[in-house]
Amino acid sequence: MLKPKKEVFRKEIERDAFLDTIDKAEANFEKNKSKYLYAAISVLIVAILSNFYLNNTEKRKNESNSSMGQALLALSRGDLQNAKIQFETIISDYSGSDIAHLSNYYVGKIEFENKNYTISDEYIRKYLQKSSNKVFIPSAYIMLSTIANDQSNDYQSAISLLDEGIKLTNDVHWLRTLKLEKARIKIRNGENGDAKMIINQVYNEKDLNAQEKMIAEQLLGSLAG
Repeated sequence: MLKPKKEVFRKEIERDAFLDTIDKAEANFEKNKSKYLYAAISVLIVAILSNFYLNNTEKRKNESNSSMGQALLALSRGDLQNAKIQFETIISDYSGSDIAHLSNYYVGKIEFENKNYTISDEYIRKYLQKSSNKVFIPSAYIMLSTIANDQSNDYQSAISLLDEGIKLTNDVHWLRTLKLEKARIKIRNGENGDAKMIINQVYNEKDLNAQEKMIAEQLLGSLAG
């Protein structure tokens, strides 16, 4: 009859030890409850703020893309004044974003077409310095070079700008356009020998498109005249 009592006694000890562990855990929780609560609230706040930030970022991105679409539509219709205002608004409202940096190019291009060369130069340089979208590098350097040569009479800067554009351009057609523009500026500054060498180099390349061939022939014609 004694063995069952010992077994019961052993089980009670084990249960008491288990309960004691729970009691200690509960006591520890009570003691540190404020810390646990603070940690839980902190995690919740971080989660809420992160979700808000992501949603807000996505919303701003969609809004900026929509604004860019409207500005490009106005530009395609030839409404330069309206397009310029919209691009300037994008630069202001989404300052620091790449879509704002890209808008600098479009404002610079519009000002170039309006012959506001000082303002054009400023905006185009901002695009080159800040935008990660490099698709307009060739045309940007051609405009800057034209401003330097035709408006500032700075021949050396004009050639240096075109050389920089050539160095940064991989597209074969844009490379030809930049080289032919370099030849045009050399002709205007009396360096006909250098110009002819550049033109012939481009003219003898394979797969010249109609526009490139026409420009090369016009420049060669101006040398013969």
